Amino acid sequence: MGYLQSFSTGCQMVFEARLKRSNINGGLDRIYSQICATMYWQNYIIGQLPHKTRRNIDLFMEQVVLCGLLGYHDFLSLAWLSRILKWQRSNGCFGEIPHESLKETK
Repeated sequence: MGYLQSFSTGCQMVFEARLKRSNINGGLDRIYSQICATMYWQNYIIGQLPHKTRRNIDLFMEQVVLCGLLGYHDFLSLAWLSRILKWQRSNGCFGEIPHESLKETK
């Protein structure tokens, strides 16, 4: 969590001051909470789709990582992590390879 720690110690006071000037109460924690709550429902909906696009899969994984690192442990459920591992290619990477078919078992 090196990046997040340096962000929070180096910039948090600046952002908190800007939030106060903007009349936004609750600071960064409130904003993180709102963003991750929205992302959680997006991921839930993506998880229910019978056929996921690569864009859906990329968004799902990015949101799991971001909110998981921010401490929202619901994003780190065994079901979601298991789903992500099923999207991993045989060489250990994630991402698109032209003409590669995506296979997911629900």
